[in-house]
Amino acid sequence: MTAPVRTPTASGQQLSATVEQLLDPAANHDLWQGRGTIAVVRGFDKDSRSFHRTVLRAAAAHGWSVTDVPAAPTFGSIPEHTDVQLVVAARASLRAVAERCAAHWGAHVICPETAHDGADWRARPAASLTLSSDAGSDSVASNLHITGPVRYRAGEDDERAATALAVEPCESGALVTVDNDQTHVTDGELAITLDEPARATLDGHPQLLPEGEYTVTPRLAGFRHLVAGASAA
Repeated sequence: MTAPVRTPTASGQQLSATVEQLLDPAANHDLWQGRGTIAVVRGFDKDSRSFHRTVLRAAAAHGWSVTDVPAAPTFGSIPEHTDVQLVVAARASLRAVAERCAAHWGAHVICPETAHDGADWRARPAASLTLSSDAGSDSVASNLHITGPVRYRAGEDDERAATALAVEPCESGALVTVDNDQTHVTDGELAITLDEPARATLDGHPQLLPEGEYTVTPRLAGFRHLVAGASAA
């Protein structure tokens, strides 16, 4: 018996149509100049593979390149690119990874729940954080939580110790919460020292951060959400 043909979900069809529209040089937007790379964050289910094929066809037709991103990249493993213009999450559940990648590349990001066929588009800046060390660099779009012995210093303040440290990007820089209690905002760099490997979550994904010196740097407009609305200025 012949297996039934699987039809992509409505949200998947909408997202595919939106991506094709955005890549078309004749589209009515000025979100970017020229061509670049589109990054696809996807799984390996049938809908994700079908969406990936659609992106490959659209990219080839309009002179764009495509790069794939794993669904749960470890710290420092996001590929280095200088020309990523757009990051797309194939499923709503992959939005956090897509935003993290967009923050890392300073790119635009779009997800199934924000896709609209035929809509005008505008770019809405979003704050992020850069997390760097000798072991590599990464970005934080929503939150970083570190559990275990940690030393930290904000700007010229004295170094302090904590058993838990949470850092979130905000409009004023970085919101720092110490031991799930004390909270303050810093608009400069935050130095973090791990004397041993520490468990952490980076935008909700579990990580094991190597011991070493880390620097958290706020970026007030680290990436851009694409939202339907008035034409981008």
